[in-house]
Amino acid sequence: MGNQELEEVFVAVIRPKNTASLNSKEYRAKAYEILLIEVPLEGKEKKRKKVLLGTKIQADSDRTKSILEYVDETTKPISNNQGIIGKRVVHMRKFQLDGDSEGKEASLFIVPINVKDNSKSVYHPGSPSFYCLQDIMRVCSETSAHFSSTTSKMLLALDKWLAELHSVPHAIPALFRPAPVDRVKTNVSNPAYAVESKQTDGLLHMGYTALEIKSKMMSLEKADLCIENPLYGSDLQYTNRVDKVIINPYFGLGAPDYSKIQIPKRDKWQHSMSSVTEDKSVYALKMPLFCVFTKASSSTHKVIRVYVGVNTKGLHLMNMETKVLHLSLEYGTFMWQLGQADQYVQIHSLENKKNFIVHTKQAGLIVKLLMKLSGQITPNDRAALDKYAYG
Repeated sequence: MGNQELEEVFVAVIRPKNTASLNSKEYRAKAYEILLIEVPLEGKEKKRKKVLLGTKIQADSDRTKSILEYVDETTKPISNNQGIIGKRVVHMRKFQLDGDSEGKEASLFIVPINVKDNSKSVYHPGSPSFYCLQDIMRVCSETSAHFSSTTSKMLLALDKWLAELHSVPHAIPALFRPAPVDRVKTNVSNPAYAVESKQTDGLLHMGYTALEIKSKMMSLEKADLCIENPLYGSDLQYTNRVDKVIINPYFGLGAPDYSKIQIPKRDKWQHSMSSVTEDKSVYALKMPLFCVFTKASSSTHKVIRVYVGVNTKGLHLMNMETKVLHLSLEYGTFMWQLGQADQYVQIHSLENKKNFIVHTKQAGLIVKLLMKLSGQITPNDRAALDKYAYG
């Protein structure tokens, strides 16, 4: 078969101290414990340093299975020979190695396990032990003598990774929720299709006899296979809050009334468009704005929706419905005033003594464009913030 290529990996086995920390939006290192192992320093047997669990696995093998089996086997001495079963294997990222392995890379995998219970771990020389993550991070640095340089870099990155994970909704509960195989409550298969010489998967075997399985199969409408949703009973957090709803305002309105669309004569159309587009430096605010013409009394107000255009010639208003130029005022023939809270612009025509108001959230921008293009201010002039000006 030839030599199998081996890949060096490091494993961070972490567990929360209590279930309350799983729902906390704020990250606290003291809420977690991490599994580390002590090894003697080279040439100094009495002095020891802490390192993460590490092993070598075949590059083309099932990483998840290999790492979980390694954690199970390594933790048997501290768990009454039962081993610790990880929920899942999460690849964090790769790190550059130092020392004899300089130039090579190794991956760090996170293995979350169950919440800490009240049972005391068995101390066994040479075996890993759990440490409070906060105590570890207090003395951890890339130059710390308490850890290997590779372990220090990985611990610092792990601390930052957990902090970022706490800011993501439901990320921490998802990391520590039961493994998929543990969330399967019942599995029923048709014994007629089972191979007699082959035993069923021990992980999914629920201890049913053939008769019991047949009874369940018949009660489930003669199903060949019954699979319950593993999310049921998993206590997975969910939210029914709606963040944003966008409704198309045109839904349900039907086809437009084409009879209301007015097409002007050619000469009028050419004159209307040329007055707006003949100058290349046109500033058009492509937002539907409300224009209110004020006359003798409030009962005679006329409201239309317009596009507003500002260029070096003056102010131009185009009817949104007919696309016809409604009004064009040259600089020197009108004056403007910015309204309260920058919500509207009041325009006064000096020629026909008419007043009208343009209501828009872009009122401040319209005034700045009028002042700039009329030549009253330069780009760096602070007078652009004045509320009153003449065209």
